[in-house]
Amino acid sequence: MITPRKVRNHLFIALICSVALFFSAYIISTAFKNYYAPQNVAGRLTREIAASCRDLDAEIDKLASINLEDNSSWYHVFNKNYRNAFSDRGVEILVYKNDSLRYWTSNVFAAPVMRDSQNFSTEVIRTGSGYYLVRQKQVRNFHIVALQLIRYDYRYANDYLPTGFFKKFSAPANAAINLSHSQYEIRNPEGKFLFSLTYEQPFELAIWLQYLVFTLYISSFLFLVSALFLLYTIILKDFRPKWILFIAFVLDVVILRALQFYFRFPADLYQVVLFNPAYYASSDWLPSLGDFLINALIGVQLTFLAYKYQFSLKGGSTISAFKKRVAVSVSILLLVVLYYLLTETIKGLVINSSISFRFENILSLPHISHTGMLIIGCLLFGFLLIYELVGKLFFRWSIDWKTFVIAAISGILLHAVVTFISGNFDPLASLFLLILFAILLFKINEKTSVTYQVSRVISLVIVLSVLATNLLNRSETLREHQKRSLLASHLSDARDNLAEYFYNEAAKNIRNDKILKSFFNGDDSDSTMNEISNYIHQKYFTGYWSKYLVQITVCSRDKNLSIKPGNIITGCEKYFDDKIQQFMKPVSVPGLHFLRQSADAMYYLGKIDIEPMDTGAEKRHNIFIEISSNDIWKGLGYPELLYDNRNAKTDNLFGYSYAFYYKGELVKNVGKFSFDIDNRNIAAQKTKQGFFDAKGYSHYIFSPDAHTMIVLSRELPRLSDLISPFSYLFLLLVIMLLIINWLKGSRLNWKSGIYTFRLRLQVIMISTIVISSIVLVTVSLLFINNLNTNKNNEILNEKLNSVLVDLETRFGSLSSLDSVPEDDLSDLLINLSNTYFTDINIYNSKGYLLASSRDQIFREGMISEQINPEGARQLMVDKKSFFIEREHIGSYVFLSAYAPVRNIDNHLLGYLNLPYFAKQEEIRREISGLISAFSNIYIIMIVITVMLALLLSRYITKPLQHIGNQFSRVKIGDKNAKIKWSRKDEIGRLVDEYNRMIDEMEKSAELLARSERESAWRQMARQVAHEIKNPLTPIKLSMQLLMRAWNDKAPDWDVRLKRFSQTLIMQIDTLSSIATEFSDFAQMPEPQIQQFDVVPLVQQSAELFRDQSDSNISFETDVNECFIQADPNQVLRVFNNLIKNAIQAIPDERQGIVEIKLAIVDGACQISFHDNGTGIPSDRQTRIFSPNFTTKTAGMGLGLAMVKNIIDNTGGRIWFETIPGEGTVFFVVLPLGENE
Repeated sequence: MITPRKVRNHLFIALICSVALFFSAYIISTAFKNYYAPQNVAGRLTREIAASCRDLDAEIDKLASINLEDNSSWYHVFNKNYRNAFSDRGVEILVYKNDSLRYWTSNVFAAPVMRDSQNFSTEVIRTGSGYYLVRQKQVRNFHIVALQLIRYDYRYANDYLPTGFFKKFSAPANAAINLSHSQYEIRNPEGKFLFSLTYEQPFELAIWLQYLVFTLYISSFLFLVSALFLLYTIILKDFRPKWILFIAFVLDVVILRALQFYFRFPADLYQVVLFNPAYYASSDWLPSLGDFLINALIGVQLTFLAYKYQFSLKGGSTISAFKKRVAVSVSILLLVVLYYLLTETIKGLVINSSISFRFENILSLPHISHTGMLIIGCLLFGFLLIYELVGKLFFRWSIDWKTFVIAAISGILLHAVVTFISGNFDPLASLFLLILFAILLFKINEKTSVTYQVSRVISLVIVLSVLATNLLNRSETLREHQKRSLLASHLSDARDNLAEYFYNEAAKNIRNDKILKSFFNGDDSDSTMNEISNYIHQKYFTGYWSKYLVQITVCSRDKNLSIKPGNIITGCEKYFDDKIQQFMKPVSVPGLHFLRQSADAMYYLGKIDIEPMDTGAEKRHNIFIEISSNDIWKGLGYPELLYDNRNAKTDNLFGYSYAFYYKGELVKNVGKFSFDIDNRNIAAQKTKQGFFDAKGYSHYIFSPDAHTMIVLSRELPRLSDLISPFSYLFLLLVIMLLIINWLKGSRLNWKSGIYTFRLRLQVIMISTIVISSIVLVTVSLLFINNLNTNKNNEILNEKLNSVLVDLETRFGSLSSLDSVPEDDLSDLLINLSNTYFTDINIYNSKGYLLASSRDQIFREGMISEQINPEGARQLMVDKKSFFIEREHIGSYVFLSAYAPVRNIDNHLLGYLNLPYFAKQEEIRREISGLISAFSNIYIIMIVITVMLALLLSRYITKPLQHIGNQFSRVKIGDKNAKIKWSRKDEIGRLVDEYNRMIDEMEKSAELLARSERESAWRQMARQVAHEIKNPLTPIKLSMQLLMRAWNDKAPDWDVRLKRFSQTLIMQIDTLSSIATEFSDFAQMPEPQIQQFDVVPLVQQSAELFRDQSDSNISFETDVNECFIQADPNQVLRVFNNLIKNAIQAIPDERQGIVEIKLAIVDGACQISFHDNGTGIPSDRQTRIFSPNFTTKTAGMGLGLAMVKNIIDNTGGRIWFETIPGEGTVFFVVLPLGENE
């Protein structure tokens, strides 16, 4: 029972926790904001840049000391220091000889082949992969350039291309680099301006920190709610009825939450990503996922408090029959309403959010999806607690099952009618409600059996998990259908209104661009025209335009173009003007024309006139801008790298296949699905909504006009994906149940014998499933990974050989590939790429790129035009004929194969490179599918195992429990009943043994008494043996002296002493015989005397305790051997006993030291055992070798007595020296054997 004092203590603890958690969240948030404040970042980054400058200068100085003329020296240094320098440290080294690039350390940085005054004129440069810090030095005819990656800055934004500062720089992701002066400037150690920091986006904590802050703030609020509840119980402890008090408490909590929601307090909480309405928003009261989660957690807390305390639950005898029927009807109505709200809320969470609840790729499931699942788990758990509370009410009120059944059926019918009227009728939902009421019926007749209770709760958790899984899958399908309808509509419209708007704005700016006009006052060389094209592209056609292929051509009046195929020469302006007049239609934007190339491909051609700045100049230029569709997912090689997350249209089409039919004929198809060449079968399956399933895909048909049909298809979810939410929610609910069970104060007594056998059965069965599943999943993943690696290597090797043979056949007569025109070589590689379905790169003999089947990746600066340096070392230096390297662009890892290309004279022409891109997303989906499938099987097997374990344990332990009850009634001397069991199984044998035991109970009682007497006698014999055996030897020696006196003929003592001596010796022999008999009775073995070397025996004993003790045990001797005559087993027992006593004498707070020394002293073998223990008190020293005396709290006190007995029997002796508080030394002297 909780006393008022405990309640006050709990209130104090809850308030302390609430305040502590609140300020912890505030301090963490404030600390990180201060740490990443712009002025602090600038100061810190300046110091880090200065350190990087020193590091780069040191790298240059080291390289200046080696012989750069020698390739082997360079590649030795590269292999030792720079092979992973870029990935580990972000460092790139370039070495130019006579301004020509000779060495490089990676193929990530797009380095210029020829160095001029403009290449590295600034200390910070920007490339296609990011910003780099530059340090350089001229060493003789070599120019060494060291670069440090500062910040990634790719043109594309996707999961593989990182953004933000390199890991060694502590700057936030929202800080951007500006190469012009601004407020937060970064300078080098010499004070020279490098760059400045700009902040286009507000600072955001890392995701894990945001979740930490959210958890701390919400935990603080929940503790505050707990404190408020405890305050109510203290102040209004005598208030009746309690349920009114609880309602008042709930209203106060609602008011607190409303105030917190209205004032958005604390502000740091509402900066967490969960409060972004882009993820979820349904109403003014649920404007974000974060608010939804807070409300769900508070709801769970309130239902838990109601469930735990169950205010004023009266017994059934105090409530009239009429009130019972009213209470049952109201309770059933409450459950029906809550069930309806639960199902609609879960569906609304899916429909009104952008959260993915598909578990197709569980490895890359975003954090926001886990949050959504947590919300669903809270909703289910809150409903479960209310459901259980209603069940307890029914049980206490002793509700008649007929009354309950009538009310339940009425509730189910009411739910069906309401959902039917609202247009949301779902037979499965009514079925689940029926099952829930059936389980509640069992709750009314609740039994106290643990098995019964656990089985019912597990059944309830399973039903709720299946219900939520069904709702999620159906809602996800509905949302996907809505999305697909919109996508099909977009596919039917080839024109891009947003692109036309952006083009109009760009055209205006281009015409007024003074920098651009200044270009046209110069020459009309190809290099100038290319420079103009690159300038326009980089300044005006980035960002949104990455979804298109943009080609910019600058034409003057006398410029000609070479048109392929056929290399037809025509005027530049004439070519584009003719295309506009013959094929294209104008749009509303001046100078822009449109052409629909195919069913889903479009082409824009824009013309912009540029007037030179010099008004007197005669030259006038036209800029033609070609904009065409870029369906990157149809391409080879790098598609996932060229995919831009900011491109919403491309993102939406990922994972879909689609086809265009015109007048019933297939004109175009994209994706994995194999569409029919005509649409007759598809049209026959078209439904009213346009959706149907066929061949493992879900298809949607959209007809924008009478002749055109668009079919948009998506692969149907796998069974493992559909049931994955069940596994997730089942585990989540089980974890919540365990937490609630712990918070309620329920404890399972694991030491109790009541549950031991059942728990052992359950643990064994569940553990077997868990371990076998983990092993199976691990082995399968390793096997698939190994199989995938081998498959990729085989495919790559085959492709490389095929392309190599083709190239060597074509170029076998050439002496150099440099003589082949670049355009012709590129066209050839594109054709070969389409033939062999792989990207192809060709490098010359120096490792410089000649041509590529996909040059976009090089144009964008995402990768260097130089060969991988490790590939260069393998092929150029080590002369390998084939080499495969794992390369990466960002975090995108791929295999890259290299091989030399030779002519018919076996002279080197260049190097062939095939980058093999097994799509990472597909690999992850395969692995994720395997994990998901095994996880689902594992969870289902666990559920089945638990249920079987409960049933089997109940079945198996029932007869055992009966036998146990019978055993508990057995009393010696009484008439004990026998057990009747008809089956001849293990239980029957146990029963037979029990019955036989009962028959022999009287005999057993007598034997037991006899055994007790023998035990007592044995103990007495042991004590007597120790008491009488020690004085035997001195008595015998005394008698021998008397007999010697008699033999010397002492006067007056002859006859008398002789007779006395004989009598005394006889008594001594008798006592010795008795002692021997007692010793034999106590199982003291006879010594087996033999000659042996005692040195290895001491070493053996020391080694034994050295391995088992924390004490320092040392052994010293100056002899190689020491032979004695004794029983080696008994002597070993002596050593073990003495070392053990030494260790036990050392207090715990002292480092134990035991020193063992062996030496030959006075013709005998002397062994000493010295410890640094507590010593032996003076009052105990005289009894240390006495039997049954001990200084320890445990033991019989026979150890040292036995030691002394053994030593005496060997003819040796034992004594000790001790200093209390400092230690003790035991000395053992044993006589030497005959060999000594």
